Amino acid sequence: MIRIALDAMGSDNAPQAEVEGAAQALKELPAEFQIQLVGRKADIEAALARLPGGGDRTRIDIVDAPEVVGMGDKPLAAIRGKPRSSIAVGLGLQKKGKSDAFISAGNTGAVLAAATLLLRLHPGVQRAAIGALFPARGSRCSLSMAAPTWTATPASWWASRTSALCTRATCWAAIIRLSAC
Repeated sequence: MIRIALDAMGSDNAPQAEVEGAAQALKELPAEFQIQLVGRKADIEAALARLPGGGDRTRIDIVDAPEVVGMGDKPLAAIRGKPRSSIAVGLGLQKKGKSDAFISAGNTGAVLAAATLLLRLHPGVQRAAIGALFPARGSRCSLSMAAPTWTATPASWWASRTSALCTRATCWAAIIRLSAC
């Protein structure tokens, strides 16, 4: 089974947008996928009830997380001050091995801060990065971005460069052309 923890409180239209997206994804994903909706349980239950037929609940679990990190919250302060937020609880599931992935449309800085604090960085990695999949001709392309600070050393600039991993495609990252993998 592949378990995906989804921050149900991350978007502007939370949790309805996340619940509808989860229901749609489960229609298209193989049967081994399960989605854990992480957020305010009552709000998630209400959003599920608004789905046609109440939604297929056989592959959806609700994980209660009563606190929400807002887009205006300072990332580190939000994670330290809201340990029961959907971001912290969702990443906590992954840390405990109860989830295989975490997805959020919420406060990006808070997600990066929480991931760094809760999951830690892999050996040799100095900064967390953001990854996104986007379509490319005949395949998918993964773009990974990490921005160095003003006080970056030449080594950290190299380690934090914008890079892309492609499958049978040529991807463009900013102005830099990267060859196909």
